[in-house]
Amino acid sequence: MPFPVATLASMSATGAPAIGTCVTCIRMGLPAADMGDPVTGPLCIGAITAVTTSINKIRLGRPVATMTSVVTGSNPALFGAPTVEVIAMSPAITIIR
Repeated sequence: MPFPVATLASMSATGAPAIGTCVTCIRMGLPAADMGDPVTGPLCIGAITAVTTSINKIRLGRPVATMTSVVTGSNPALFGAPTVEVIAMSPAITIIR
């Protein structure tokens, strides 16, 4: 099932924004996010580590991140406890992959 692509302003379930590094690929005026891009916020510091959809869509050698892509990292509020969450919001709601 296709989902909206993730961009710089896409948020994880705890409100941590993705930091897209693909400045040559713009979606809705924002850099696109790919697997391996960092995510940072008050409750999650990590990276997009798995893409649950669009594994056949490649950009700069990495799968395209979408809503429902998995983010893993640590929770600084819980002294670095491991956390796993998903990209839950994307402003590029009209761009489906």
